Amino acid sequence: MSIDSILDEFTDHLSRNFGPQRTRTLAEIFSRDGVVVMSDLIPKRTWTMVSDEVRRLLDAFAERRDLFLATTSYTPRKMSVIMSNTLQAESPLVMRVYEHAGLRDSLGRIARDEMVCYPAPDEAGFISKQERAGDEHGWHWGDFSFALLWLIEMPPVECGGLPQCVPHTSWDKSNPRVYEYLCDRMIQTHRVKTGDVYLQKTNTTLHRTMPLNKDATRIMLNLTYGSPSDPKEVQSDDRWWENAASSDAVPIRAGQ
Repeated sequence: MSIDSILDEFTDHLSRNFGPQRTRTLAEIFSRDGVVVMSDLIPKRTWTMVSDEVRRLLDAFAERRDLFLATTSYTPRKMSVIMSNTLQAESPLVMRVYEHAGLRDSLGRIARDEMVCYPAPDEAGFISKQERAGDEHGWHWGDFSFALLWLIEMPPVECGGLPQCVPHTSWDKSNPRVYEYLCDRMIQTHRVKTGDVYLQKTNTTLHRTMPLNKDATRIMLNLTYGSPSDPKEVQSDDRWWENAASSDAVPIRAGQ
């Protein structure tokens, strides 16, 4: 099946399933929580093709990261990743889905904002895979406003790996105050499963994935969107997924 026919089916699916009333309900949840989970955003054939593509890319290009990040109060990153440049170069399918006008329009109506592709030239998204006990994407924010997270594979709930969020926060990279927020605010834990997607307000929602408590597989495709109000460039050197040797990254040693 061609990419064009897949995208035509995607357009029809969105117009049938995300009308004004549904969109209004989702927008209210998103405004309140900084995240909204949807189990029916992606039609089955699109999901299958993208899922197969994500697994192919992981087999070919995955790079392991084990580090603490200074600009998020030294929270950990323990996972394998596919960088945005690789995603853009190696997957026309994922990039066509990412740029899809109908998807961006539907998400924009939920976020009540414009979904801007490529908020920086090498910022379209990334793929992550967690598979070892202790793997996690520690507490953090995003440099740009939005992310659409595709849960390609989730372990059973009892294994961990669930998204946790603290909405309506702000990121000062010189003084992130992650643990102050965790003391002062309520943490929301979202029960999700393989096949779910969620839209997240990444620049104002402190969030993480819970550590895996046993060896299990968690695979996620993160598509990054900006807003017209976002900064045009990122100043700090904390892009750990692109460069494990960034100046704000501290390697995790054995036993840490």
